[in-house]
Amino acid sequence: MKSKQLLIRLVGVMLLLQQYAVANDYDIVRSFNGTKIGSKITYQGRLSTNILNDFCQKSDNLPYGVWLEVKYDTVSENESILQRTYFLDSLTVTTKTESKNIRGGWNDTYQSIKSSVQGSTYLDLNITFQKNENTISQGESPIKVGNRVFDMTINCYKRTSDNSSSGNSSSGDFGSKNNLLTTKAGGIRIQIISNNNIQFFTKTCTLTNDSKNQAITLNQAHLRDLTNGREVFGGSFPINLDCQGNSGVNTAYISFTDANNTANTTQILSLAQSSSARNVGLKIYDQNDSVNAITYGPTTLPFASTNDSNVKKFGDIQSSTGILPKTYKIYYVKSGNATVSPGSVNAKMIYNLYYK
Repeated sequence: MKSKQLLIRLVGVMLLLQQYAVANDYDIVRSFNGTKIGSKITYQGRLSTNILNDFCQKSDNLPYGVWLEVKYDTVSENESILQRTYFLDSLTVTTKTESKNIRGGWNDTYQSIKSSVQGSTYLDLNITFQKNENTISQGESPIKVGNRVFDMTINCYKRTSDNSSSGNSSSGDFGSKNNLLTTKAGGIRIQIISNNNIQFFTKTCTLTNDSKNQAITLNQAHLRDLTNGREVFGGSFPINLDCQGNSGVNTAYISFTDANNTANTTQILSLAQSSSARNVGLKIYDQNDSVNAITYGPTTLPFASTNDSNVKKFGDIQSSTGILPKTYKIYYVKSGNATVSPGSVNAKMIYNLYYK
């Protein structure tokens, strides 16, 4: 079997920007300043200074004010990465009349808050994200200016009396379509974006020059060895981190993605279409683990979890030298039950580094 290259590259900034592109189909977009204290991130600000204009297009005579139905965006694909498994989020909404915590989850609708329509009619938000214990992050400031941090929707309903309840689709003021004052189907869609960078570390690690965008030429493998089910050593490559002068970083983690098949969640790196060999794959092992090959999975930026199947501990950062070295070994393996066909082998792996 001819030897070819295993290309290894580090994901760049472009992926991060794509992950956080701000959607253009929102009715209201606001930028809030965020603060980080310990493992909690808080965004707070004024969403509206005129509730009637922003949410209640059919407003007329409203002697008892209005209800605002507040809920998390029901389109889960629009959910910010801060609202996913890496953080526990909490939303508190405040009007001149009252303040209330809004539950998360796609099914928690009919959560209401009262608002007067006399004088100042404002709506304030306080959004907190509590980082989960197993969450790890990229870089010094994983949350950047312009990153999407929260999505929500609001509907406005008429209050029919001082004692009326908001209810739901079959009871209370929400039960009558005549009381719905929001004309847009599905409600007013709102997006909150970050107005500042949120710093996690003063300084993290950098890759040494010999670790960047590597191309490895593999040793040749014999067809008979692969047919017999053996794993055949093909070569190795280094990943070295320079962690001198880091601040607050204790441990580095690494995740792996199959660049030719990002949906791959196995331990076998798939071949590029340019390969002529068939029914062959590659396994890669950490120098400290000759039993369990690395597992591949989707790239998640700028956060991941130590529980993710494609994430492994890279190492504890040694303050004495600041250099954290690692070597990975590459093996040819038979993939599937079909007969191995000789030829060229090309594969590509993406790795990302995270810190805690």
